[in-house]
Amino acid sequence: MIYTTFANKDATIYENNKTLNTGVDEILELTKVISSSLQPGTTNTRFLIDFDLSEVSKSVATGLIPSGSEGNSNIPAKYILKIYNSSIDQVPYSYEIKANPISESWASGIGKTTYTPISEEGCSWTYRDGKTPGTLWNTQGGATYSGFECSQSFVNESTDIYMDITNIVSNSFDDLADTTHGILLQRSNTQEQDDKRYGSLKFFSTETHTIYQPRLYSMWDDSIY
Repeated sequence: MIYTTFANKDATIYENNKTLNTGVDEILELTKVISSSLQPGTTNTRFLIDFDLSEVSKSVATGLIPSGSEGNSNIPAKYILKIYNSSIDQVPYSYEIKANPISESWASGIGKTTYTPISEEGCSWTYRDGKTPGTLWNTQGGATYSGFECSQSFVNESTDIYMDITNIVSNSFDDLADTTHGILLQRSNTQEQDDKRYGSLKFFSTETHTIYQPRLYSMWDDSIY
């Protein structure tokens, strides 16, 4: 059985434009920029995405979605994050994307990368809710919980994200209950900080006018023999 939950908000945040909000952009972006002289260094983008898991949580509580606690023969559900790629540019043969649960609330905002002047109201690299409220992230670039990291390695394959984030979702019903605020996606720390180029990955956001909105699959085997 597969139960689909669509994302309710998302946004890309930019290290080289620390107050830029992109809450209504149709694209999510993972890009690393290296200056030609390697000075002042590198800048990255990351993106935040959130799902309303209330119905999933209720289904787990009632046993409709198995959690593994119902008996040894019951295999717990897996939770798969699916985000469709829209375009790539100079992406290497292999790379990694990681996901961590966000530990602070954030506002998606009403900005786009194409707006002039830029919108600074909503989440950005610096702010959780925009320049006017002025609430800073505890950690620049998005604050996350440690110990729940999930990742996907890509080696000459489809650039769609299809990541098992069971460790994040299942713990959001238990250890992180009522304290998670979505998921932060980024390249691995090593790949964000080294001097190599990893190109640009662009994905469809919740604001896309296509059928490729980001989604979360709750998947379990309910077959009977």
